[in-house]
Amino acid sequence: AGANALWVEGFLGEHAGLTALEAANVQYEQASIKNMSSITCQMQLVMCLRALMNNKAALDTVIAKGQSSLSNFASLLYTSSNPTLKARLTELLAAIALYSDDGYKTVSRILERLERSKGVSATMATPRLAGSDRFSGLVGLVRLNTGEDSLQAALLALINVIICSPKRVETRIQRRKQFLRVGLTEILSGLRTTKDLDEDLRLQVDAFDSAILD
Repeated sequence: AGANALWVEGFLGEHAGLTALEAANVQYEQASIKNMSSITCQMQLVMCLRALMNNKAALDTVIAKGQSSLSNFASLLYTSSNPTLKARLTELLAAIALYSDDGYKTVSRILERLERSKGVSATMATPRLAGSDRFSGLVGLVRLNTGEDSLQAALLALINVIICSPKRVETRIQRRKQFLRVGLTEILSGLRTTKDLDEDLRLQVDAFDSAILD
């Protein structure tokens, strides 16, 4: 269930709750020693953020703040060792991108910023191609998390949202080609031939195949 609207208004306004969540996450990320307790706390922060995003006012606030409100959380996609946390966070990004054009733009800028700041293409051996840099890290994450079915399904769902967000079919085709050029072709080929593939993951593979037609 979504958070109570009045409570959310007070949390975001008077209590600067979003800023507090960001600060807490940064504190855990910068800790010299990370244990199960800190991982659990970060998971709780992500779940709190997800609960907030069930409220339209909270969604609008996050999008109005732009990438700054989510970038330090999104960095957990590359720094966290918890696949469940990364899956929940990926689902959140997909929901924001699906919410509105501004939501998509916010998520797109976050991905571009992470690509630049972490050099994820280089560390993940994903080739850089003109116009495709912002997607290389995302494809790299799909590759690196082979065997983590729920996380791979969430990542492919985010990719499908990115492809389907434009109204023009030509733009969808272009984005789909960008993902395929940075290594998604080989990943999908492997998944399609996997025996007993997780049902949610198979659904996302099928959705990618029909993404430009929806």
